[in-house]
Amino acid sequence: MSERAFIASLAVLLVAAAAPEAGAQAPIKIGEINSFSGIGAPFTGPYRQAVEMAVEEVNARGGVLGRRIEVVSG
Repeated sequence: MSERAFIASLAVLLVAAAAPEAGAQAPIKIGEINSFSGIGAPFTGPYRQAVEMAVEEVNARGGVLGRRIEVVSG
């Protein structure tokens, strides 16, 4: 094997090893906008717990089309 072929093979091997798993899919991110302060703040806790429970239930059943759900809040 020539040095050039060896280096090309090594580069392909390194790229393949660094690539993510073929079956791994990125999660589906759902944004949440809520009142964490002010007049609506007392309702945020129970609402947030309900969202977390629903997401846990969906993810426990395999997610949506095989992808997990992730809630992003800010």
